[in-house]
Amino acid sequence: MTSPDAEMAVFGEAAPYLRKSEKERIEAQNRPFDAKTSVFVVHPKESFVKGTIQSRESGKVTVQTEAGEEDQIFSMNPPKYDKIEDMAMMTHLHEPAVLYNLKERYAAWMIYTYSGLFCVTVNPYKWLPVYNPEVVLAYRGKKRQEAPPHIFSISDNAYQFMLNVADKAAYLMGLNSAELLKALCFPRVKVGNEFVTKGQTVEQENLNKLMTNLRSTHPHFVRCIIPNETKTPGAMEHELVLHQLRCNGVLEGIRICRKGFPSRVLYADFKQR
Repeated sequence: MTSPDAEMAVFGEAAPYLRKSEKERIEAQNRPFDAKTSVFVVHPKESFVKGTIQSRESGKVTVQTEAGEEDQIFSMNPPKYDKIEDMAMMTHLHEPAVLYNLKERYAAWMIYTYSGLFCVTVNPYKWLPVYNPEVVLAYRGKKRQEAPPHIFSISDNAYQFMLNVADKAAYLMGLNSAELLKALCFPRVKVGNEFVTKGQTVEQENLNKLMTNLRSTHPHFVRCIIPNETKTPGAMEHELVLHQLRCNGVLEGIRICRKGFPSRVLYADFKQR
């Protein structure tokens, strides 16, 4: 049986930026954890911090935290869920759990995370080797659950769906399948000034067609998160991220998905519901 690390070799140097290692996964599974006492606690600066319940008495809970503060508490997920790739799989779903997971993944430069049918991406403000040609090839033809979270997985799955189920989507764009794939799914490469001088008008036209016809398709949503306002690589402003998660409806999208309801519907169908 092939080990998970060996399966990730196809992604080359991008592998550690896409999925945690087998060693880290095993260590997390074996780490001592008490679900009854491990919680998140509201914190004025960090938004939420980890804590351990010391006692429960007369409706009051005493929690020990790194900062020694007490406030509202939220149940913590077991260590095996650390850096989880799809947050819809969490046992406890709430703001601190989502924020902590994104924070831990971002600290390891894993900028893509699934949240149900959404893909959340956190801007790294630095170049990462996750867009190399070998990464594009590694995602080609794979189902979403067969590879780590990535925008390439979203685009390739959308393209495969178009070919197998909704081929008419290509014609809505005024393109054949090959042209649609070239225009939307694969990363663009700039060679000298050729792309800038010749591709700009074509790209703008494709974008206009896409925005015009999205109402007639089932788009795959991507939520882009700005981690800080100073464009500092690796820094995360917790309140800023929480505000975006709330406005983008990330938690609500996960909750809807977990209950089995459709999270994507045409506007016309939604209006007539």
